[in-house]
Amino acid sequence: MDTHFNAQLDRYYSHLEQLDADDQPQYSTWFVTTSQWEDFAADRAELDELLSFAVLDGLEAKVECIPF
Repeated sequence: MDTHFNAQLDRYYSHLEQLDADDQPQYSTWFVTTSQWEDFAADRAELDELLSFAVLDGLEAKVECIPF
């Protein structure tokens, strides 16, 4: 399997673990940016979907957590 793809997945799962930590504030919106597109996710399912799209397209995604 592609090592870039594995690295992206590792970063993605690491980020999810950080979000699940008890001492982290709860977020209701995430802003996801890649070199080709940007979008908002209103819940964890949408965030998962956007990050999956980025990984499948071979793009590195930057996620900004927006507390509301």
